[in-house]
Amino acid sequence: SASQRMLGTTNGLGTPNVTSIEGSADNNHILKCLFENSEGEALRIKGDYNKVENNYFHHIDWSVSEIEGLMVSIFFNGVENIFDNNTIHTTGASATVLPGERSIFSYNNITNTGLLQSDGAVFQGTSANVSGSVVHHNYVYDTEKYAFRYDAPGGDASSAGSYGIMHHNIADNTNGLMIKGNNQIIAHNTIINTQNNKNDIVILSEDCSNTNTWLFNNLAEKIGSHRSATSFSLSANSPMPIAGNVGGSDYGYLKDDNGTDASEDDFWRVQKSKQLKNLIKEIIDAPKMGSDKIPGNITSMVQGSDGNISKWVGMFYRVAATLFILGALYNLASPLWADGPLPSGMDLVLMFIVLLTWMYAAFPMSDVIRSAGDTLGSSDSGIVKFIFGDLVLANIRMVGHLMAIVTFFSACLMTLGWALDEPILGLFAMMDGGAVSENISWMFDLPMVATADFANWVGFEGVAGVIQSWSDLQFTYEAGEGQSWAGLIECCWAFAGVVLVLAQLYVSLAIYSFLFGLASSFMNWFKNPYLPTKSV
Repeated sequence: SASQRMLGTTNGLGTPNVTSIEGSADNNHILKCLFENSEGEALRIKGDYNKVENNYFHHIDWSVSEIEGLMVSIFFNGVENIFDNNTIHTTGASATVLPGERSIFSYNNITNTGLLQSDGAVFQGTSANVSGSVVHHNYVYDTEKYAFRYDAPGGDASSAGSYGIMHHNIADNTNGLMIKGNNQIIAHNTIINTQNNKNDIVILSEDCSNTNTWLFNNLAEKIGSHRSATSFSLSANSPMPIAGNVGGSDYGYLKDDNGTDASEDDFWRVQKSKQLKNLIKEIIDAPKMGSDKIPGNITSMVQGSDGNISKWVGMFYRVAATLFILGALYNLASPLWADGPLPSGMDLVLMFIVLLTWMYAAFPMSDVIRSAGDTLGSSDSGIVKFIFGDLVLANIRMVGHLMAIVTFFSACLMTLGWALDEPILGLFAMMDGGAVSENISWMFDLPMVATADFANWVGFEGVAGVIQSWSDLQFTYEAGEGQSWAGLIECCWAFAGVVLVLAQLYVSLAIYSFLFGLASSFMNWFKNPYLPTKSV
């Protein structure tokens, strides 16, 4: 936007050559453009449904000459145009943007405007451009102009624009927000640090304006019906009472006292209808509101349990691990406070050795249980696969590891008994590793036993016999003669039992994984049966 006036040309090129889209130009999109150092306006658009988005305007109107319309830097003449997400600073014209009828003016960042002309506003809504306009989520700061204004000529309220909306805007260190006209909605705006001792938000009452305008939930230091006064005479139907006024309204802004009975007043009918709907909604939602306030939110915990079953099971195992270690330590130490007398001499020493050994073993055993819980808690399988797959495999693995630990510490105590020529393993029943293994080995042996029975049922007795023999292999808890070669061999076999337990564990895991996979494949086929064929 420039001219050749400095060369003496006063027409033609003497008029600023402004960037413009004219001739009923509709549905244009101006995106991510730079407008800078223009002599006149930055942009003129004459058409409908155009969008100016995410552009940068700076140093506009340095001569403010030959500006079209109402002295604005960015001029629209059309309907339903959008001015969105733009940045503007340092402009000369009194008004910054006139976006046309039924416009949207949103998410703009604007400062330092109107430097060469008086009056003006950043968003300038004249009477014809107010109705249907929406001004929201803009940030205007550090300018001597009004940040947002619905404007109109004085003397006749009916000639002013109506039915505009301004919400969620911020103005800091500006001339504030001014509203003329009627039936506007001004809500959720923050207007602070207004200059020249003016009211931050001005809802003008002159010429019977704003008798039905809504103003709610705004933040400002001063809100008034006059540009700056806080004590003045108001008419009986002024929109707002001002502290200290003489003879003005006593009703408050939101009371629409226009001489009609409250039951016949559209404003109050709408309000009462909304209040009734809100009351009914609160009554219906009361159970949910009460449940949400209960600590722990039990409703969501129960309703979401099927989707979080793995987490709940994992938590159960972690709690079980804690209870296991506490119970094991208590039971192992119980002989110390039992009613009967404690053994004496060498037996007392051996009792403490066994007690400390199993106490030591209880910690890795507890960690095995907790590890199973962590594995189950992190599972993302569906509920069927989790229960019949992940859960069973985790328990087989856990039991196998527990048996391996019990076997190892039993072998250690057997070896100590062989060296001391004392039957340590048989001294205290509650510390007998063999008894512990017998109580949990059924789960460990289940896949192999089931496979053996199935093989026997279908006529594969030989296979069944091999599997059953492998399952029946056991390590010994019977210590041989102390300090003898036969006893030493028994001790070595006890240590070999650790390897045997782990081998049986891996076989059990493999068998169950195979059987579960076979069952899953069959169920998938059953849901969508087909005949396997091979293409040539």
